[in-house]
Amino acid sequence: MPVFKYIAYDASGRKKTGTIESEAKEKAVSVLKSRGIFSDNLEKIEKESSKSTGIFSKYFFRVSQKQRANLFFKLATLLESSIPLVEVLGIIASQEKGRLSDRLLDIKDKVSGGMKFSSALRTYPKIFGPVSGISEYDRDCRENRKSL
Repeated sequence: MPVFKYIAYDASGRKKTGTIESEAKEKAVSVLKSRGIFSDNLEKIEKESSKSTGIFSKYFFRVSQKQRANLFFKLATLLESSIPLVEVLGIIASQEKGRLSDRLLDIKDKVSGGMKFSSALRTYPKIFGPVSGISEYDRDCRENRKSL
């Protein structure tokens, strides 16, 4: 899938830069808008090195155990506050930087598109590790939706 480099601004006018994987430039612009980021410049990146783009980036980008623990602590705390999962993922992504933020926003998009949270996390096994307990959260969410 093509990778696009962007220079954009959020709603408060802060400059944001990063990369996004998307099928087409128009779709990338749409995804950025859904994240509250408005692109000023969006360019397709030609494959440079396997470290920065594509499938290698997806599977070899890692976070430390401390970062992972902090991430799941934030996730648990916000979910305990009855904030919806998609919103929680957006909040945490806005607090992180670089590729971790991009991965969290990708997971947010997948979950909001109907994918199970545990399945979305499994797309990044080197970041999130085993997520067997998360499937229980998926089940609880489905049961809560039915009871509403």
